[in-house]
Amino acid sequence: MSQNPSSTDSSAADVAAPAESTNGHASNGHHVNTRSGRNGSCQYQLSESDLITDDRTNDDIFETEISEEVYGQNYQYGTDDRVPDTWYRNARAMAQVEDDTDMWTQRFYQLLSGQGLGTGPFPFTPGGRIFANAGTGLGKATLINCFVSGFQGHDQDSMDEIQAELTRQAKILASEGGYGFCAHIMRPRGARIGGVGSMTPGAVQMLDVWNKQAATIVAGSGMKSDRDDVKDKIRKGAQMVTMGIWHPDIIEFIEAKQEPGRLHKFNMSVLITDEFMEAVKNDDTWALRFPDYENEKEFYKQHWDGNLKAYQEKGGTVKTWKDPATGEPAVYEAREIWNRIMDSTYNRNEPGVIFVDTINKENNLGYVEHINATNPCGEQVLPVGGVCLLGNLNVTQLVDREAGEINYDLVDDLVPLAVRFLDNVNDLSYVPLEEQQRNLQEKRRIGLGHYGDGSALMMMKTRYGSEEGARVMREFQEHLANQAYQASARLAEEKGAFPLFDKDEYLSSPFVQRLSDKTKEMIGDLGLRNSHLLSIQPTGNTSTLGNAPSSGIEPVFMHSYIRTSEQPALPDGINRPSMSPNAYEVGQDIDADGTAWTAEEQGDETVLRCQEEGHTHWQIHPTRDICKDQEVKDYAVRHMETDGTWDPDADWAVTTRDLDVDDHLTQMKALAPFVDSSMSKTVNVPNDYPFEDFKELYKKAHDTGVIKGVTTYRAGTMSAVLSGDDDGDDDRTVPRTEAPDRPETLPCAIHRVRYQGDHWTILVGFLEDHPYEVFAFKSEGEAPLFEGDSERVDEGYIRKNESRHYSLLGPNGTVVIGDITSHMPSDDVRVETRLVSTALRHGSKIDFLVEQLEKAEGSIASFGQSMAKALRAHATDHEVTCDKCGSANVRHVEGCMECADCGHSRCS
Repeated sequence: MSQNPSSTDSSAADVAAPAESTNGHASNGHHVNTRSGRNGSCQYQLSESDLITDDRTNDDIFETEISEEVYGQNYQYGTDDRVPDTWYRNARAMAQVEDDTDMWTQRFYQLLSGQGLGTGPFPFTPGGRIFANAGTGLGKATLINCFVSGFQGHDQDSMDEIQAELTRQAKILASEGGYGFCAHIMRPRGARIGGVGSMTPGAVQMLDVWNKQAATIVAGSGMKSDRDDVKDKIRKGAQMVTMGIWHPDIIEFIEAKQEPGRLHKFNMSVLITDEFMEAVKNDDTWALRFPDYENEKEFYKQHWDGNLKAYQEKGGTVKTWKDPATGEPAVYEAREIWNRIMDSTYNRNEPGVIFVDTINKENNLGYVEHINATNPCGEQVLPVGGVCLLGNLNVTQLVDREAGEINYDLVDDLVPLAVRFLDNVNDLSYVPLEEQQRNLQEKRRIGLGHYGDGSALMMMKTRYGSEEGARVMREFQEHLANQAYQASARLAEEKGAFPLFDKDEYLSSPFVQRLSDKTKEMIGDLGLRNSHLLSIQPTGNTSTLGNAPSSGIEPVFMHSYIRTSEQPALPDGINRPSMSPNAYEVGQDIDADGTAWTAEEQGDETVLRCQEEGHTHWQIHPTRDICKDQEVKDYAVRHMETDGTWDPDADWAVTTRDLDVDDHLTQMKALAPFVDSSMSKTVNVPNDYPFEDFKELYKKAHDTGVIKGVTTYRAGTMSAVLSGDDDGDDDRTVPRTEAPDRPETLPCAIHRVRYQGDHWTILVGFLEDHPYEVFAFKSEGEAPLFEGDSERVDEGYIRKNESRHYSLLGPNGTVVIGDITSHMPSDDVRVETRLVSTALRHGSKIDFLVEQLEKAEGSIASFGQSMAKALRAHATDHEVTCDKCGSANVRHVEGCMECADCGHSRCS
């Protein structure tokens, strides 16, 4: 076996070379970075005689264009010339808490870069917040990806505490963290509010307040800066809200997002209990319940914290809820509620399902905490105040290609380094709330995961989802778990155990009992530095950064795909046709001053395409303008093609579309027993998958006793679907409608769209979450509003002052533009926006309006295409598109939507 990397060894010499400093030393003798430009040699001064030297350029490190773009957009700080700078920035930051800072900087640099380890780059990548923010000096930018918050203290179901929780949400999102919480502490709809004699709107209605606040906070400025100390892109933290299956508002919760635009800033999951699943299996009834808050007011204020079982054990009364309108008990057939959940998930992919009793039975800290929420993507199950800091091993870098197996010597070298690196984050990260700081210090949770599983299995010529594939990955996960826990035990011996460690209680955890005898003995003798160490998180951006192997524990999605990215201009020598794409007939050849273009059909649009060379194509898209197509191959495919071992027809060369539903479940069952937190994974389901089989999938997952939640995506379904009334007569007449009255002020979305060199700002006003009116003008004026990414969508308000005079207000109500209509460039634009607004008010379908606008030619072509692009983002009955670039080239993996074109992931 390899030498224990937690002690100094000769491999450090591979990344450290004696050299003389060219620029002198910092005042403390550390961190003099001598560089010779973006593609020159990088040397990082550690001491009088030691340097880390890394001569690799970004071209040496990145194998795909999208990998470098993801790095530049998400992780490259203003002072980072290239990836080695980012690796060093992270390594140096994490080494600051060590006694021997220089030695641990070297070791952490090895971990991140692969230099001296015999791997390629990125054998380990920390979570996105760590990689982006560590060492930047941005004191309020957290290194933590996600937080679980929740109601606290005395009288948790009170207006004061609701306001306090909204403040906590704001602070978490402002720090770029993701936010999760449980809503079932709040009283149900219709509950009496003492002292004022009114009734509460209920837990689900209250979520609208959280949703609106989130929309405002994560909007950012929409501007770019040329300052080195300002990031080009802020992270817009995702959100998760949960609710127990026993809560009287659960039906409303299940169906909330069936209303278009409602709670769009939240992922939503139902907490399913073992008792409920038994009722479903036995076809029993299910009573919706809530504490007797009226007759036990003081007890309720003192003890109610959302844990129904504990509340009863303390002596509290829990009553079957009665409908306030009818007085009837809220008792349902359990299967009716289950079918509502399954129907919504089958057709709309929400809500998710979390097996909350499995979570709490498996929890290593079940003796001091209760869990009823998760982070937004579900891989970290956390108590109130819980935080998750993440990192991932790249399994493709652990494969011994000649032996066709995982190199466990290399695993044993990397894991102790990774555990130590992540543990140090607990001492270094800013967190916005005091209870989060306590969790960091008292529990020291980390989440070591991995990505590239599907690609690695392909490199080992082993079929994903097969018995052998499951065996290989179970063996890997079990080995990883034991190595991580042993590394944490050695850290406890060196630095001390986490303060809430109780040997007897901890060792009785069902998860810990599955670890090896050696590991349990070390925990008993040495203690443990970290309460939890393992999770399987989404790695959309991380895996793309790591040269595009498969994401997380997912199979390879496709052997290769065509990535379409927006470009600012055509290259020299390629000339543009004179008219917009929709002006040409499909199949028509166009000569643009010597450049040959062809009009092709792409979905319901016409696209102009010009082949440059190889697999690179240029196209003119009707809404996205200039785009470039480029083939992106999976990491395994690229490397196996290079060495001549690739066989696309082999049994082991499977992709998502080749797998049965049970193949996904097989892989989950293999890993789950050795993941102490949870897993974020998507089970991809064919569109024609029978509904009864779909329900059975969830039951099978629950029956494992170790899988803590399930996320599915059924092909062809959408996150939201417009409901319609099918009972009307078809009398072939044109219906006459009456537009609803306009309030004085409407919320609006602000779209910045570029088309053929024109920069348009499109305002879309909403009445009760439905598009109601539009305004459009070119973006030369009002400069502060229009600077920045032309694709970013912000939010504000449109106020009607008098007939045909409107003002644009910012999120805080300040006037941004006094008279919107005065900025419209022509009478044609004024007329067109009024016509589109009239159509919206009278219920015209957005996809129809988009289709007509895209046909615009002549003087209003630029306006029409830009308006179409803005409106397309608000259609609810078309294919799902990327939040960032608008592409429809999206895929559902790891419980998240990921864009194959720009790399954006909702969980990144």
